[in-house]
Amino acid sequence: MRCLIIQNRLGPDGRSRCVAEFVGLLNELGIEPRIVSVARQDPDIGRTFGIRGLRYSFSQPVRWPSHPTAHNLEVLVTNLVARKVIRDFQPDLVFNSNNVWNFLPQGPRYLHYFHIIPLREIAHQVPRYATGIWKFYASLLTRLTESVPLPPRSQLIANSQFVREAVVARQSLAVGLVYPPAWSGQVRPGRPDARRVVTLASFHPVKRQLEQIEIARRLPNWTFALLGSQWSAEYARKVQRAALELPNVEVILDPTRQRIDEELSRASHFVHTARPEHFGIVAVEAAAAGCVPVVVDAGGIREIVEPEELRFTTVAGCVDALTLSAGDTGRELLHTVQQRLFRFSAAAYRTAMRALVLETAGA
Repeated sequence: MRCLIIQNRLGPDGRSRCVAEFVGLLNELGIEPRIVSVARQDPDIGRTFGIRGLRYSFSQPVRWPSHPTAHNLEVLVTNLVARKVIRDFQPDLVFNSNNVWNFLPQGPRYLHYFHIIPLREIAHQVPRYATGIWKFYASLLTRLTESVPLPPRSQLIANSQFVREAVVARQSLAVGLVYPPAWSGQVRPGRPDARRVVTLASFHPVKRQLEQIEIARRLPNWTFALLGSQWSAEYARKVQRAALELPNVEVILDPTRQRIDEELSRASHFVHTARPEHFGIVAVEAAAAGCVPVVVDAGGIREIVEPEELRFTTVAGCVDALTLSAGDTGRELLHTVQQRLFRFSAAAYRTAMRALVLETAGA
């Protein structure tokens, strides 16, 4: 069976981990897929996630900047490139990880894996899309990604119940649910008395690291380590300048995987402030590493962190959640989260995807 995988950019992110695990599944079934992407940080797409020996090939991409650019534009360009590849390669199955099916031709069977809610809903929920150039950009992308007929023989899958409900509401189509592969199968005991917070997200205004610094300002007896890649160098510098005002905050740009694991292994808590978060793989990783997850009460991350005591809507609410979970209560709440991590395991992801792939093989 011939299989093609489509994703605009491959790197150390959740979508790329889903692709790497999907390639591993295909290899187990004796399938070596072809991948279409316009940018990738490492030709070994499994290295970052500890997945070795993957077998796949790349279709020749267009010339595209290696640094992150306008995401939705990249998606549309990748789909345009994939359109020609599909016609030449004639795959039996296309795994589309680009959240839209614009420009994709009829012919193969499609698995469309949605990682985010439709753009129109994002434009309403993200404040920056309400004014200035961002409002124009959102309007333009909304038009470019307007609804087009779904290719025949397509199946839609969402990575969270939150995303699933948004896609169903927007498209009025049946959508399945397969959680991403976020858990390795191991957990560590918690350390809630350590009063050390770690955050992990790309430095971008939507991730709200400046809000995290305000939280740290209100907890001078706690230490905070803010980790992430420099999606926006300007915003990263702004966060660094704000952090210099506080002795209890450390900003760590572009951390290695080893440094991330070290920080998670010694932190007591993990804080996530982005709104909305469509799933939140890093919250799974943090909870498994023994960090009490304290997250915003919005989006798909609530499916990971179910105890309401660990969710907040304001800076003051986050401070309260951290303070109240800095002891035995935190251990109990962490245990509650860890008991449910099996839903997000790589094994569960591969099992669900295997069934979908085998439907194609038997068709």
